[in-house]
Amino acid sequence: MSGFDAYRTPQDRAADKARGRAQRDTEALVDAENLLSGALRSANEIVDLGQDANSALLTQRETLLQARDKNRQISSNLDRGDSIVRRMSCREKSQTIIMWIVFCVIMAIVGFIVWYSWFRNPTPDPPVDPKAVAETVGEAAATMVRRVRQDVPEGTLKNLGVRRGGLRDRVNRA
Repeated sequence: MSGFDAYRTPQDRAADKARGRAQRDTEALVDAENLLSGALRSANEIVDLGQDANSALLTQRETLLQARDKNRQISSNLDRGDSIVRRMSCREKSQTIIMWIVFCVIMAIVGFIVWYSWFRNPTPDPPVDPKAVAETVGEAAATMVRRVRQDVPEGTLKNLGVRRGGLRDRVNRA
């Protein structure tokens, strides 16, 4: 108590107590208001963070959905590629089998030809007489020349540079 408290009336003292209580209550309200405004700021920041996180999650969801669609497409393409490879493998196997069959048939034909020429026909062909061949060829050539001269007019043969008796002279010289 201060020195002036002795002169104060009980109503003044009650009013001072009421003022003190009001001041303490006001300070408590101001502190509570400051605390509440800080909590409100924190709540707003948390809401902003939540909205940012939500938008990031939505973006990631879209990315995941696109990745899932691409994975489905890749899976579909892989299935188609697998079936194509299986068909190509079957074709390759069938072509290999056909190639071996053709190879065996060709080898059988070659074997038959060799067997037939060596073992079924043991007598060799007689030697060829070159003079007999030349006479046969000469006769055939002379016959051809006669037929050509009969069918072709005289002027045409001269224009072509063919002389009468030219081929026969060459055959007889041989």
